[in-house]
Amino acid sequence: MKNYEVEEAQTGNIHRTKKMGIDTLIAKILEQENVGLEEIRMKTKQQKISDIRKIIVLLAVKHCETTSTELANKFNLQVSMISKIKARGVMRTDYMEEIMGIMG
Repeated sequence: MKNYEVEEAQTGNIHRTKKMGIDTLIAKILEQENVGLEEIRMKTKQQKISDIRKIIVLLAVKHCETTSTELANKFNLQVSMISKIKARGVMRTDYMEEIMGIMG
């Protein structure tokens, strides 16, 4: 299923911008970072895994049509944690900045 976001340009023209599915986004990031889905679903304090979860949430807000509840379920997190990440209430590491720059 393709998701589209309709945007209105200043000239009044309406065009479609293709939105990425959340599963596609997750798969791309996990493949790029050589991490499995089960690794990011586990409770861990490992910084790299925590950063990957944060990256996916932040990129999902930008590129996907998804809810905090859906993200929480995918990552085995509480909805409040997803909301905190979305509100940028988490520290961003150099690793996160690097990946966010690559993925856009």
